Parts: sequence; structure tokens; C-alpha cells
Amino acid sequence: MTTTLAVSPDIVYRQATEDDTSALVWMLREFVTSTKYRKFVGDSPEALNGFLQSLMTNDSAAIFVAERDARVVGMIGVLGYVHPMSGETVAGELFWWLDPEHRGAGGWLLRRAESWARGYGAKSLQMIAPFDKPHIGEMYRRLGYEPVEVAWHLKF
Repeated sequence: MTTTLAVSPDIVYRQATEDDTSALVWMLREFVTSTKYRKFVGDSPEALNGFLQSLMTNDSAAIFVAERDARVVGMIGVLGYVHPMSGETVAGELFWWLDPEHRGAGGWLLRRAESWARGYGAKSLQMIAPFDKPHIGEMYRRLGYEPVEVAWHLKF
């Protein structure tokens, strides 16, 4: 079900559709190349397109977008799953990005993701932040999130 939520005269928040895929791929590429993820994730538009399509057709996932003047300017993707150690239903953020000039609109996307996670039956929502962007972690703290761990990668 696609729900559109207008929260200001110029930005509309809604569930992503297949028509949004090219904008979402562009944003994911911008995100990856602006962080340390570029070393580990790579830059394959074809893989990103497949990733997004799999999320859009998965009842355990959702992508929400912020749109201004009929242009997607932000996105957040979440996935629900059963935690392997607790057996509880949880949700995790897969990506969250806004065009730099629209960064103040991100809170609405986060709140929409939190609402989706609750509706999915999740007991918690895990958000991630690039290690080289500590201000994001600080924002999560201000919103009531608690740090749990840091992920480390080894490139082979």
C-alpha cells in the first residue's frame, strides 16, 4: 500500500515506487562515494538497482522518499527480520540519505521508518552511521538511540 504524507507545502513524504529507482540509485551512489563505504561496497548501478527492486517487492522491507517539486530529494530504507540471538522481530536501517540542501527534512523520513518498524512488529530499530561521520552518531544519541557496537571491515 502506498501512503503519501504531506507535512509541508513543499515536501511530500511517501513510499517509494519503481518510478523512483533511478533517483534512488543516484542517491545511493552519492552516499557510497562520499563515505568509507566506497572501499567496501563498490559502485555498481546494476547491483544497486537489483537491491532496490528486491526491497520494493519484499513485504519485510520498505523504502520511503522525500519529494520536492516532483523530484526525490531524500530516502530511507529499512528491513525487518527475526534477530538470530533473541528471536525477536527487529528492524534495521539499510540506507538514509538526503540531498545536502534538504538535510533538515530527514527527521520526517526517520520518523516514518520508525512508524513502519513498529507496525511491522519490531521491538527495536537499528540505525547505522559511517565511522567517518561522527555527527550522525551524535544526532542518534539526541533522538534517544544508544550506541551498541562499531563494525569493522577487512577488504580481501
